[in-house]
Amino acid sequence: MLSIVIPTRNRGLFLERLLSYYKEQDLQEPILIADSSNPNERTQVTRAVEAAGKHLNMDYRYYGSDIGIAEKLSDILMLVRTDLVVVGADDDFFTLRGLRHASDFLQRHSEFSLAHGRAVTFELNPGPVYGNHLAVASYLQRSIEHPAAAERLLDHLAHYSTTWYSVHRTADLRQNMRTVAELDMEPVSFTELLPSCLSVVQGKAKKLEVLYAVRQVHLRNERGLPDVFDWMVNPSWAAQFSRFRRRVAEELERHDKITLDVAQELVKQAFWSYLAQRLRHKWRVRYGRDRASGRARVKNVMAQRAPGLVKAWQLGRSFLPGEDNRMLLPSLLRPSSPYHTDFMPVYRAIGACRMETS
Repeated sequence: MLSIVIPTRNRGLFLERLLSYYKEQDLQEPILIADSSNPNERTQVTRAVEAAGKHLNMDYRYYGSDIGIAEKLSDILMLVRTDLVVVGADDDFFTLRGLRHASDFLQRHSEFSLAHGRAVTFELNPGPVYGNHLAVASYLQRSIEHPAAAERLLDHLAHYSTTWYSVHRTADLRQNMRTVAELDMEPVSFTELLPSCLSVVQGKAKKLEVLYAVRQVHLRNERGLPDVFDWMVNPSWAAQFSRFRRRVAEELERHDKITLDVAQELVKQAFWSYLAQRLRHKWRVRYGRDRASGRARVKNVMAQRAPGLVKAWQLGRSFLPGEDNRMLLPSLLRPSSPYHTDFMPVYRAIGACRMETS
């Protein structure tokens, strides 16, 4: 069986929306809520928990507002009593079919450490919690099935997408988050990267042909994600990377039966490809004048000044072949879409069903 862990902080309305969705879906799996809201924001969170508590199997824990995300997750994962677990933010919707397919797959394939399906992101306007204008885009999820742990790590960081929201084996994720907490990694980037890299070293990753997650993105950077350049020139970065590199190398050494020196060189190579990808992308976004950034600027202007044209453009694209086109909103709204049945409960939960779709 699977448990769902939801870390939340100062976002009672988001949590209320998510729990209402799970209630409407008649979710039977246990939910563990790890709350670190400020005292003056906590009431809204507890109100959401109490409202859904009669219908859902929930365990609510309050950690105080000073705790870090790794420490909070490390602690609440100790309370999970199922063999499998998934962690999702309070604005991330998992489909029940997606969770159950991923759980079933892991139970049948011991060489895999995590599983997920297809995912999309959405933005709301006026939002942030409910809105009737919705933008949907495909979100990268991958299979990584190389037999050697080093090959998986190199592939993962060369084409990085987070595994944070995948279904994991509880024992592995519990240990990985404990490692992050004990190494005192900074609260955003390495806290995501370290458990993700450990997971793909520990086993293979599988992307299943099912709509698995619908994740909200926000125009404002609410998570406080650092600019990659600023992150690297931070005085603490070198020490953080040294701890990250050694821990991943130790796991590589154990799984591939190689020396620690060889493993550390492989981690360096993999991380270098990750940095090259991120730095190139961020430079183009900030300073570049290439074709891709020009398209993005035109698209943003169109979205602001002529939303009807954007709708028409997406509608036309939705009839074209291609994986990304199958995940556009007009495609998902068609009953003929294989993802329609799983998408519509989320669509209704965020109030987007009032949107004109033509």
